[in-house]
Amino acid sequence: MNSDYDTFPAQVYADSVLAHDLDIYNQHFSAPLHAINLAHGVMLAEQGLLRPSDSVAILAALLKIDKDRAWADQEFDGSFEDLFFLIEQELGRQVGEDTAGRLHTGRSRNDMEHTMFRMQLRARLLRLLEQYGALADRLLARAGQGIDETVRTMGALLGTGKIKEWGVSNETSFGVCTIMHACERLGVKKPITIQNDFGLLYRSYESELAETCSRRNHNLSL
Repeated sequence: MNSDYDTFPAQVYADSVLAHDLDIYNQHFSAPLHAINLAHGVMLAEQGLLRPSDSVAILAALLKIDKDRAWADQEFDGSFEDLFFLIEQELGRQVGEDTAGRLHTGRSRNDMEHTMFRMQLRARLLRLLEQYGALADRLLARAGQGIDETVRTMGALLGTGKIKEWGVSNETSFGVCTIMHACERLGVKKPITIQNDFGLLYRSYESELAETCSRRNHNLSL
């Protein structure tokens, strides 16, 4: 590597950008790059843009390169720019530079990088959604337990005579039904009233909640 800026790569650029770039690509983008190379090779073969013998050789070499992962411990030494070229060098050694070069038919390295970033982001978003779903399931399960705990507490207070009746506050139709079903399941006296916001300009109670609380349903007075 050179310390001046007349040849590539300059030492400062290699140390501050390319070396770190290689580490990042090894950690986060090697799998998307491998998938793109395979997919492009298959596409070229299916479209008749690669000879069968070349496509077999290229795909087999790509699979071997990914399996061996010799590049994973490669430190940046200036003989290549990034992981893309490192894989290209190894592919050329295994199948010959002329055959390896045919893999680049009809594709742009910039488009490949954009695709790699999108693939990595998609994978991370899917993992995040899975974690979000698991968290939501745990919260819903805990909420269900919380309602049972509240109902049991009301039952204990009723049983000791510390309260005569009880009610709910700021609930939805779903919440009212859940509480009533918990009372039935646990053998606890049901609440008799609900305290929800209601006024001349705020009349959301008159929607489905009023029907839920009506005498013919759960008989909760407002």
